[in-house]
Amino acid sequence: MIGDVLILKPFHEQVAKKMYRQISKLKRQKKIVVTIAGESGTGKSEIAHQLRILLKLKGEKAKIFHLDNYYNTSPDERTEVRKKKGMDFVGDHEIVWEKVETHIKAFRAGKKATIPFVDLYTNEKDFLITSFKNAHVLIIEGLYATKASADLRFLIDLTYHDTKDQRVARKKEKQNYFRGKVLEKEHEAVQSHRPLVDYFIKLDKEKNPITSRLIKAK
Repeated sequence: MIGDVLILKPFHEQVAKKMYRQISKLKRQKKIVVTIAGESGTGKSEIAHQLRILLKLKGEKAKIFHLDNYYNTSPDERTEVRKKKGMDFVGDHEIVWEKVETHIKAFRAGKKATIPFVDLYTNEKDFLITSFKNAHVLIIEGLYATKASADLRFLIDLTYHDTKDQRVARKKEKQNYFRGKVLEKEHEAVQSHRPLVDYFIKLDKEKNPITSRLIKAK
């Protein structure tokens, strides 16, 4: 995703179809919460968007909850941290989990929820009033989404940037050094949530951007 624009590719739809097949097995439940986690560059937003389209085609209404927008720290504080560190500040301690769970409870009860919202690109505060009436599926998308209470948890596993060759390449390209460090930190944090995952989506975007495998977690 670039800014607020979704760049959709064939493998996003392919992965969304695999997710939908797993969700369809839970049809007996009235309300289904699905989480999609993974570090930057895995296509979480695009896949969530495609999944919502598939659900709509099947007559099921879905809402997308962008978890990365919910923080403890204020926009100004986050900006200062970024300036000091010279990179985006990542860490699951930033997310207000109590508010996330309040959002999920409201969805399961079919009620309205007023959620503090911080725009990632403008750093402006806002309040998002969401009605969950008639919604069947809540898709929670974000770096650490698997920590939220859910019926199905997916982790998009993309490790191409963490190979030895990629690390060597980054050292040669100073402009990408900090970005590489962010990806490594994100990857370590997201992988620490593996015990919570139901399914892994294994992507190999270097060899073949269309290739993906859905693997049931043990």
